[in-house]
Amino acid sequence: MKKIFWLTILAAFGLTGAAQTTNNTLLWRITGKNTTKPSYLFGTIHMICATDIQLSDSLKIAIHNADKVYLELDMDNMFEMLGALGKMKMRNDTTLSDLLTKEEYQKVKEYFNKKGGLIPFSMLETYKPMLAASTLMEQNMDCDNMIVMEQLVMEEANKSNTEIKGLESVNFQMSIFDSIPYKLQAKQLLKYVEDEGKGESSGSKELEALTKAYRNQELKKLEDLINSDQSLGGFNDIL
Repeated sequence: MKKIFWLTILAAFGLTGAAQTTNNTLLWRITGKNTTKPSYLFGTIHMICATDIQLSDSLKIAIHNADKVYLELDMDNMFEMLGALGKMKMRNDTTLSDLLTKEEYQKVKEYFNKKGGLIPFSMLETYKPMLAASTLMEQNMDCDNMIVMEQLVMEEANKSNTEIKGLESVNFQMSIFDSIPYKLQAKQLLKYVEDEGKGESSGSKELEALTKAYRNQELKKLEDLINSDQSLGGFNDIL
């Protein structure tokens, strides 16, 4: 569960450039006999320390030469992004207290209140538990200067007035979290809180390993790390 929030795919279409010669790369050229121009596929990581990442010259050239840049979501559309807030809540006015025992609920509440954050627990407890967990993971990262990598890509695209689009909608993405039982999500959130409270969580080490593999563009290592997380059982495929 700790890994699924951090990896996504960005596709930049209508580009020109050289073919790839190695598997250790995040930027891939896509072409075929019926295509007049190649496309490029680039893998991003959602949240990362600013000191750990920068856009390569080849990626900047690809973005500048693109007809369009497609992100996972159209993050350039403020109405779309603001709409995400309302879609983060569980259906049917469900709250965390409906999914956990009184003792479990109190444990999670105390942990959130102790950690603090911009979002009050009274709001977070209405969120789909996996989304609430992601706010904890972000707070627990050992970094004072977190950045959203998609923002870097958008800034680069804006320099050349390249149009930015989205492959998916907020409604679609939020519906995925409705396909995973809220109770299972709540139990995973509880486990994360309990492990952190006992100092036994391996989440930070796992995220550190993911970030290192990403910086080194080790695709096989990234795949192995992501697939090793089976905390959601058969629901990993949905994500």
